[in-house]
Amino acid sequence: ADEFTGICATLVNLKAFIQGFYIGGGMMRSTINPALPTSDCDTLILQLAQSTSPYTILFTDTAILQTNGNAQFYFPAAVSGNNYFLVLKHRNALKVWSANAVTLTNGFSFDFSTSANQAFASNQKLLEAGIHGLYSGDANQDGIINNTDYTEIEAMTQNYTSGYYSHDLTGDHQIESADFSLIENNSLLLLNVAQP
Repeated sequence: ADEFTGICATLVNLKAFIQGFYIGGGMMRSTINPALPTSDCDTLILQLAQSTSPYTILFTDTAILQTNGNAQFYFPAAVSGNNYFLVLKHRNALKVWSANAVTLTNGFSFDFSTSANQAFASNQKLLEAGIHGLYSGDANQDGIINNTDYTEIEAMTQNYTSGYYSHDLTGDHQIESADFSLIENNSLLLLNVAQP
């Protein structure tokens, strides 16, 4: 994933939270293996999109999001000095785009969590005072939190499914009432990916 790690790379420091994994106080649950908690929360994907239409995705990197919301991504050195929209993807959250294109430099930092309007169209959830995060519930990653996600999660809840699934919105490896409650609430909001 970090094929560009090294001196010929552009490091991007990013901060973001996932609604369902958020436990308060600027921390998320360790979801990769809740039985052996670490500072690793889950896998996160950062894409760089063109700053002008048609906003094509040009570069992608994957990193481990830490429980404190921090992640480090590496891109080719050639991206430094250029403008891109940041596109953040997670396995069961609604994808977000940065509100504006940003100029990348090595060591660039971007914090999605400080305000809803860090994301395009302010497409984030207030988690607690001063902390925002990605909406949970797009379990099938079709760009909308809707009845399809609701129905899939409802069925898995009834089957007492456990393990590392995208339908586990709270990240505790159990698909149960807390996941169902979260999708029930979010599916009513007609949430979908907002992008330029």
